[in-house]
Amino acid sequence: MTYLILKNKVSIEEVKARIQYIWEVFHIFAYIDYNNSTKTGIVLKTIPEAALDLFVIVGHSPDTNIFINNKISMIREKNIVVISCNTKTMENLSKIYKKNLYLPSSCYEVDIYNGENFGFGFKITKEEILMYRNKDKTYKEILDDCYERKYLDGENN
Repeated sequence: MTYLILKNKVSIEEVKARIQYIWEVFHIFAYIDYNNSTKTGIVLKTIPEAALDLFVIVGHSPDTNIFINNKISMIREKNIVVISCNTKTMENLSKIYKKNLYLPSSCYEVDIYNGENFGFGFKITKEEILMYRNKDKTYKEILDDCYERKYLDGENN
């Protein structure tokens, strides 16, 4: 699993809180991949890295949109979760690149909350809260329950 935080000025506290979130939701340890992280994006990898066939990107549009539209062919994971606003332009990419895209239920604007009100150390979306509530399910069940799916060729896997 790869988890990309695509935001400027991500605090170490947010990174640690997201690592803890990954542990609690997906039951897998994550660490900062310093070799692939930049000023504008922090890459988290899991141990083992291939345990979940999942790429998660969280950030603001248009940065997330530009990243997905330009780099989707280089993402090796088949399942991609985009936690961002304005995801409408991504809907057709699943068939082109043979990926399962999981997008927020609103393709225009996502609801963002103060995570501290929910026990999290970062601003959190409705979808991320739903993922946490479903943490006892498999990761595919979590994705199916919390996001709009754009499956490649109608597959459901």
